[in-house]
Amino acid sequence: DDDEADTVGCCTLKVDNVTCVPPNKLQFDFLGKDSIRYFNTVEVELPVYNAIEEFRTGKKDGDAVFDQLDTTKLNHHLKDLMPGLTAKVFRTYNASITLDAILHEETEDGTLLEKIAVYQRANKEVESVTLKKKNHVLSSFSTLNGAFCLPRLL
Repeated sequence: DDDEADTVGCCTLKVDNVTCVPPNKLQFDFLGKDSIRYFNTVEVELPVYNAIEEFRTGKKDGDAVFDQLDTTKLNHHLKDLMPGLTAKVFRTYNASITLDAILHEETEDGTLLEKIAVYQRANKEVESVTLKKKNHVLSSFSTLNGAFCLPRLL
């Protein structure tokens, strides 16, 4: 469909979505979940840097960085590590622990309005972690028994 954005996930990262910046930084630039642009430069361990550099070698823009990986293979590997683990479950878990850590640390005291402000800021942090702008965080928590977030606000 021409109306759909060309979004990128871990298995569809293209050569032109990641640039190696010596000595050990990776610069990412792509549209992620819900067509949200992700642009970030991160410092990585040298073996990671070298591996990405090697995966990019001999490929042109538009080619997959991980050309031997797809979501089926990734999810199979994750399930080998932990039964039931998938990339989606991992994302939800990451969002859950991010929200929980912020709420736990910053909502011990304060008025209800201050706690709501903390919750809204925490939700924005989760959005950046998951590359999602839409507020699906609370519905995602039900899958991980995450009902802990709202009682902390009151």
